Amino acid sequence: MKPKHLLITALALTVFIATTCYATSVKLDDMGVEFHSNGDDSLDIDVGDGFQLDIILTPDENESDVDIKVDVYFDDILVLDGYKEDNVDLEEGVDYTISLDEGDFDSIWDNLFLGYDCGDHEIEVKVYDDVDDEQDTVDLEIEGDEFNTVTITPESPGVDEEITVYVEDEDGDEMDRAYIKIFHLGDDETWDEDDEDTYERTEYDGEATFTLEDEFDPAIGRYLFIVVESSGGGSYCRETTELSLKKELVIGELPQEIRAGEVMELKILDPNDNPVPYADVTVSGQGFSETKSTDGNGYVYFTIEETGGYSILATKTDFDDSLIKHFTVKPRSDMNIEVGPDDALVGEQLTVTVSSSGEAVESAEVRIKKPDGIFESTRRTSSSGVITYIPQAVGVYEIEVSKESYETAVKKHVVSDEFQVQLEGSVLINENIPITVKDHKGNAVKDAIVSIRGVKIAQTDSLGKASFVIESSGTYTVGVSKEGFKEFSREITAEGSLKVELSKSEIGLDETVTITVKDMRDQAIEAEITIDEPDRGSTMETASEFTFAPETAGKHEVRVNRRGYSPCTTEFTVEPYQVKLSSEVSGNYLIVIAKRNNEPVSNLTVSVTPPSSDELFMYTDRNGIARMDLEQLGEKGNFTITLDETNYESDIIVKEITGWGGVDLVGLIMWVLIAFIVILAAAIAFVYLKGKDKLPAKKVGKVPDRRMPGKREGKTRLGKV
Repeated sequence: MKPKHLLITALALTVFIATTCYATSVKLDDMGVEFHSNGDDSLDIDVGDGFQLDIILTPDENESDVDIKVDVYFDDILVLDGYKEDNVDLEEGVDYTISLDEGDFDSIWDNLFLGYDCGDHEIEVKVYDDVDDEQDTVDLEIEGDEFNTVTITPESPGVDEEITVYVEDEDGDEMDRAYIKIFHLGDDETWDEDDEDTYERTEYDGEATFTLEDEFDPAIGRYLFIVVESSGGGSYCRETTELSLKKELVIGELPQEIRAGEVMELKILDPNDNPVPYADVTVSGQGFSETKSTDGNGYVYFTIEETGGYSILATKTDFDDSLIKHFTVKPRSDMNIEVGPDDALVGEQLTVTVSSSGEAVESAEVRIKKPDGIFESTRRTSSSGVITYIPQAVGVYEIEVSKESYETAVKKHVVSDEFQVQLEGSVLINENIPITVKDHKGNAVKDAIVSIRGVKIAQTDSLGKASFVIESSGTYTVGVSKEGFKEFSREITAEGSLKVELSKSEIGLDETVTITVKDMRDQAIEAEITIDEPDRGSTMETASEFTFAPETAGKHEVRVNRRGYSPCTTEFTVEPYQVKLSSEVSGNYLIVIAKRNNEPVSNLTVSVTPPSSDELFMYTDRNGIARMDLEQLGEKGNFTITLDETNYESDIIVKEITGWGGVDLVGLIMWVLIAFIVILAAAIAFVYLKGKDKLPAKKVGKVPDRRMPGKREGKTRLGKV
């Protein structure tokens, strides 16, 4: 081996060994399970009682940050899937215990009342992930009262047939209010979380009578019945049974004689002799097996090339399988007729080839019987045993070939047409949905049947056009059929259309806006209305009409949603309050005054951008005044002043400041006002006392000291961003 190859091999082995070592799990010296209540591997409990499992792991080595997963099985039913304990520190030889009770189990435990399944049960616990895969079992016996009788009649009910559940208690008396849980099992016919369910209760006579068709749509399928004493379980052991609601498929009458190589026509019916479209029909035997689906009229066609015994079976979802029918295919005639193509279309050439024992038959007379029963003129095969023919009508053509010394051979061949359909894949409910149907040559097809789920909803006119309406949202299979045409089907999705109307597109903060949701018919319809507010999150309401009072100015987006309808959005604008700002320099301060409707506005954030510094913020007091100490800032020039508020808006002021330090006019005015008030009060007191000196003397008490309440100055803040 070359050195280069040796190096590559060595590197690969190194990576493999490193990977293998990394993936090694923590070894366990022992793993066991016991019941917490008695420390044993077996336990007897009454129905509905709880229990706790202790899972004891004895590691064979030290390891940290270990992830441990646990699965628990109750008689092979997985009741706890992937319970996990993360980042566990394990110490060699020191037991690590994981404790679980029935409350940790998955929903299947409660939904199926497994704690009321009386008898002996094996509970198997498996551990895995970052530890060795280990398992252990314990035995659990559940005991409880036994129903004397639980019957469900009839055993095989029809879809619309009443079902009666009869329950007797342990003494043989009719049980009133017994609880019956009913699950509509899915396609796998086993219970899972998303299965639909309902419940019934027995009356005083011990009976509950109901129709599954009233509870489930569609009702056809398999059901699980669980009977317990009460919705909480009670003291009785559970009783379970299953039944199915189905219809049996029927295979129509077989042809009296079936020969190899000939078209065999079959019809599949329901018990009322109605044709069943889109059923799967399987023909098998002699190493041959083929499955085809019936057309819209319940017909299906097979061509079997080999002789011998065969069987037919018809199946369809929501139906019971048909009885198996057996038939025999007889040998073909001496001459073999091959017709192609298999999917023959009207107006397209057919090729008929006649042979015998693999050799072409020349000059054989070929007569073609058209679907209307009239024969075409006789033709003769070429040296290669071939003739060609262009069918002009759809239907079954019978081809008869004869030649002296040969047994006359007959073969049937189906000629059909093919639809070309114009149909949108996504449509709106409660609106006309157009559909145009043409043949494979582009010619309009009149009287084609348009159906949804096998029910006729429209028929095309002479232009091949039709329309229909779907009233409920969902996914639908639209079929188009007409005798002589291949069946056509397409899946479409139908949705509703919502529109949203606003009482106003622009409002103020003191106003409200009314939001109305309507469908395509302009009718009010309840929907989920979501209003996205600027910087405040969303407001959500489910209604057809909602009046909203905004708290924040700006653009508000309205989103409307309803299941089965396409969403709709719009927006409206909330105008902020308009504030008038004015500014002046007084003493050492820049004074900014904010007013709205000539009234001061407090607690507003005023943004001031000095000539050289970053943006600064100050706040108006109760008089609408904000102050900035210019001497402290020490800058001159153009100051840009505006509001930094969501709900308030003002013009931008550019204030040129060339100096400060003059008289503080605002402060001066305040002091003058206070002095005036003091002088006025003194004058009034003087006049009053002087007048009292002229009156007869009276005993005068001590006059309390009266003062003006102190005026607390509003504080402003100065901060940098």
